[in-house]
Amino acid sequence: MNLRIRNNLKFLFLIFSGLLFSQIISFFEILNSNKELFLKSKALLNETYFFFTPSHGVSDSLLKYSTAFFGSISITFTSGIFLTFSGLLAALIYIKSIKKNFLLSLLIFLYLILIFFLKSLFFFAAVPALIFFLTIKLKPELKTDLNFIFTVILIFASGFLYKGEAIFSDIRDKVLLNNKAGIIINNFYYNYTMYPAELIKPLNAKKLKLCKLTGFNNNEKKRLEKILLNLNFFTVKKKSPHIDLYLEKNNNKLQLISSGKKFYIENTFSKKIFNEIIEKISYKTDSKLFFRKITIAGLFMLPFLFLYFIWFSLKTLFSYFLSYNKASFFSSILLLITIIYFFSPILYTPEINRINLSQKINSPKKLIRLQALKYAFSNKIYIENLSNHLDSDFIPEISWAILNLKVKTSDDLNIIFKKTKSKYINIRYKAYQKIGGVSGIFEKQVYKFLKQNYPNIKNWYVQWYAYTYTKKIIH
Repeated sequence: MNLRIRNNLKFLFLIFSGLLFSQIISFFEILNSNKELFLKSKALLNETYFFFTPSHGVSDSLLKYSTAFFGSISITFTSGIFLTFSGLLAALIYIKSIKKNFLLSLLIFLYLILIFFLKSLFFFAAVPALIFFLTIKLKPELKTDLNFIFTVILIFASGFLYKGEAIFSDIRDKVLLNNKAGIIINNFYYNYTMYPAELIKPLNAKKLKLCKLTGFNNNEKKRLEKILLNLNFFTVKKKSPHIDLYLEKNNNKLQLISSGKKFYIENTFSKKIFNEIIEKISYKTDSKLFFRKITIAGLFMLPFLFLYFIWFSLKTLFSYFLSYNKASFFSSILLLITIIYFFSPILYTPEINRINLSQKINSPKKLIRLQALKYAFSNKIYIENLSNHLDSDFIPEISWAILNLKVKTSDDLNIIFKKTKSKYINIRYKAYQKIGGVSGIFEKQVYKFLKQNYPNIKNWYVQWYAYTYTKKIIH
């Protein structure tokens, strides 16, 4: 076997081993997190005065092994990637180092300091350690291919310089939701990444939080419950081992207890003060900051890994009938052309203004219609007839048409109600967002619809989106 190919296969084996080990560990992490979410959901649903919660229709699915398995994939391909490459890089530095004893001592020292400050010790300690020792055993040679590096830098630099952070939403709307394979990836994201995210969120960002009040009279409880509900804390009357915040009245002070830590504020009903103290508590009790940091780092590494896999496959294929340098060059060129072809819609943004809006919104090109609908929504421009857009086969176009629809009659409202039953997740959650903005004479009709349909929502993200936008109606 060609030495270069054998060396590359070593790297692929190391990466695969790291991801597999990450998947196994994160599966059990998510399984435990899901169990806690389930018990918290049940504790909340047992409170009969809560008719609408962010966990009405999804709590039972949290105990399934398949839910934990697919949810852990999101951890594997973010944090797992970062930890795998951290162990790989540390080992490569060690192999190349002249003063191996000193470097090994330094790496062990830094390693021990790192895990000392972490609570998920096994996950963060085991993955890089395994890859470190596997890499030392296999001793792969790191050979930089400038063709690939130049190609990747060119692709990402041009994209981010042109679009900035908006590139992520454009990838979803213009690339993923523009083809069947992309829709599958999009659905996987919305089905299996929302609840695992609860594992690494600080207190103020968690979707489902329980609070127990002690020492308050009925009037004080009602006022506090309203304040806390705006911060997404559900006050429960019954005892539960999964309470996120205990709030006790102690003379003229309020004592707040979270994760065993106590905080004190003056006896108050100020929304501003409660916002500030919850932010402080969240910061002081946050044990998952590092977890989130490496998750984000891994998320940014994922596209590079995906591109490398494509490039490596092309290069291996070309190397059967071309020299190594030519195979590397042509695979890089082909990769660049392919990426430009698929991502060219992102780089193209038509100029839309109030003068040409009516023309653009009826364009035969769906991406131009989409951009026109976004422009109309952001500038609060009323569109008279949206029927063609609502009946489109392009998911983002339907979603933005829903947001642009002005509810003037019961028929308009029924159109939105119907869209909440769409087979597409993106359309469903946008429909609930629109329902949350309905007011006036239609509120009773909306409340009746929500009471009948809200508990039956089976998607975690859609139910949370629905709750967020409609809680002022349902509570």
